[in-house]
Amino acid sequence: MPRKCVICNVYDRNSDQSFYSFPKDEGRKKLWLKACGIGLYLPSYRVCEAHFSNEDFLPNGYLTSIAIPVNIKSKQPELLESANTVFESTSQETLSPEKITIVSTNSICITPKKRCSSVLPDVSSSQKRKRFNPDTIGDLSPSHFNTPRKAKKNLEMVKYKFSQKQTQNVNLKKQVKRLQTKLKTYDDLILQLKSKNFISENASVHLKSIGSESLRSLIERNMKGQKLPYSSELRKFAITLQFYSTKAYQYVRKSFNNVLPHPRSISRWYKVVNGDPGFTDEAFKCIENKAKNETVICNIVLDEMSIREQTDWDGTKMHGFVDMGTNVETEDDNAVHAKNAFVFMAVGINGHWKMPIGYFLVAGLNGSERSNLLEQCLNLMSETGAKVHSVTFDGAYTNATMCSKLGASFDINDDSSFCIQNPFNNEPIFIFYDACHMLKLVRNTLGDMKYMYNQNGLEISSDHIKALHFKEKEEGLRAATKLSNKHIYYHNEKMNVKLAAQVLSNSVGSALKFCKSLGDPNFKNVDPTAEFCFMINNAFDILNCRTMYSKNPFCLALDSKVYQKYADFIVKFKEYILGLKLANGKRVVDSGRKTGFIGLISALSNLLKLYTYLSTTYSLSYMLSYKLSQDHIETFFSSIRQRGGFNNNPSCKQFKSAYKKLLVHNEISGSQYGNCISILDTTQMSVVKIGPDSIISDDSEQNINITDHDYFRAIHRITPFLDEVTNRNYQPDLKVLDLKDKLILDFLSVRFPSADCNRV
Repeated sequence: MPRKCVICNVYDRNSDQSFYSFPKDEGRKKLWLKACGIGLYLPSYRVCEAHFSNEDFLPNGYLTSIAIPVNIKSKQPELLESANTVFESTSQETLSPEKITIVSTNSICITPKKRCSSVLPDVSSSQKRKRFNPDTIGDLSPSHFNTPRKAKKNLEMVKYKFSQKQTQNVNLKKQVKRLQTKLKTYDDLILQLKSKNFISENASVHLKSIGSESLRSLIERNMKGQKLPYSSELRKFAITLQFYSTKAYQYVRKSFNNVLPHPRSISRWYKVVNGDPGFTDEAFKCIENKAKNETVICNIVLDEMSIREQTDWDGTKMHGFVDMGTNVETEDDNAVHAKNAFVFMAVGINGHWKMPIGYFLVAGLNGSERSNLLEQCLNLMSETGAKVHSVTFDGAYTNATMCSKLGASFDINDDSSFCIQNPFNNEPIFIFYDACHMLKLVRNTLGDMKYMYNQNGLEISSDHIKALHFKEKEEGLRAATKLSNKHIYYHNEKMNVKLAAQVLSNSVGSALKFCKSLGDPNFKNVDPTAEFCFMINNAFDILNCRTMYSKNPFCLALDSKVYQKYADFIVKFKEYILGLKLANGKRVVDSGRKTGFIGLISALSNLLKLYTYLSTTYSLSYMLSYKLSQDHIETFFSSIRQRGGFNNNPSCKQFKSAYKKLLVHNEISGSQYGNCISILDTTQMSVVKIGPDSIISDDSEQNINITDHDYFRAIHRITPFLDEVTNRNYQPDLKVLDLKDKLILDFLSVRFPSADCNRV
């Protein structure tokens, strides 16, 4: 880079003089600036040697520590006076002509050697010589091309500048193209992550659903090139992607020039949550904060998840032993290894959320121990202000003992049974057996016992369902069923709810009746079996309602309109189940296989009681029975297994880590290959905001109607077609039976305008 004197503007390439930078000492620097007449200092400033006297130089050519430049240009009026002062100061000495050099009419410099040189035009010259070398194309003029030498030099400069601009233009075009590609191919990025096996199919679906706003924020941060606070959408995207796959997160972060948060930042966000065993304090604070602004009605779901008996050392603590949340260090050599994680979860009945509220690492709990934990859970929930009026669990015997310890009765003939009183506010809490588990137990009973008999003594046989499956295979067509070998030989997949629901379904019952109507002798006495399928299917539909709207009359939300219809069916269903007998003549509800049947009866009865209580006390307009299912905690378990690579039995340390992460996340779902699939897609409420370490305070859930289809949008979509059908060629006397023929004629008249459609 060429250097220029700040006083006389002489470039070093045009002169053989030496140039000196300003001193680093602040005091001397101020003296130099004052002497040069400059107010602002820049590191590139230089002063040529013409502005120093010979006393300012050392023998080696450096300046002395007291040297100060002289601004000769600013002292033009006093030029002669300065010259006289110089001569008077040297009158004591003999001056030879070679010691005095008259530089110009503006300056006089005394040099003993060749230290001083002319920096301005000669005194005798009437016109100042101007030397100027342009640095940009805009500074050029015709005078710069007067001689071949000037033309060649300036042409080379023009070519060089043009080449620079070309390169810069190409780079900018590439940058714009890359930026446009990033804006358009976010889905391609997700597909690429999936193709590299960084993420699963389930993860890709969730990332696509939250990616649009996140990508826009990502690009804006990248374009601005400055540190900005992470938006909520971007934090949600980053923390969700990092949860599903660390490799995928690193890949995306590198692809977008490190605009995503560093993994250490995400780790700091997790530190707000204490994921130790016991009841999670942050979860109850979150529910309490939510209950301040609205009435929160919860259902408590509890279940166990099997974990691996393995000990792990994290550098400070040993994991893998029984831990009931006491935070007591285990130093006993005979400490018991944990086998299960006993988890509590709160599900909003009048909201769209769920929240794990605690877990315990156990080796097995009896009914009394479970009752103590449930009682403590009810106490903590009552302190939050949330209302708890139901509890859901599976058909394990210890769960029934747990409720018995709290005062529950399990007499099926007693209307006040299957209910406990909240020990802290004396409000009723209704007991629900999980409908999915009950359905599997009923299917297992029919499959294992082969035969049952209804109240009329007619045979209900699983062989009829097998015969239907073989009939479909033989004919090569299905009678609108989904039966397969997995449904018939279910013993290796007893936990799969979908298989049980598809066996005891309306489609199977209708197919059995259809085969009977064909005159097949193998389906001569299938009416009792078909009736059994219809009854179990309708009961399960009532307990598995996910929407207010459905074409199935038993899949509607429980409200005042369908209450009586459901009540009539429940009375009929109870009489039907109580009349079922096994082959030995013993009633099913009195046998060892009674749990599934009694569980369905009690769940249906308590559903009506719970709705009546909630509608009376809290003015609840409708209730979705799916809120009382264990599917919510099952999908939570699936998410924990997913975190460990779909490991069915994670260790205690792995379970704690996944539990802690799931408390923070609100965009995680379970595997689509688990034993249940969440169709309602209930949102998991997180205990912290995505980002800063603080409890959620402003993200409240609205009480909205969630459906599995957008029925109103479908109505708007088909309305023009309905208008076309009803308004086109409208005839008041047109009968409904003639509508089909009329539509066919209209179609033919449009398709074949030259034909006489009236003769058709």
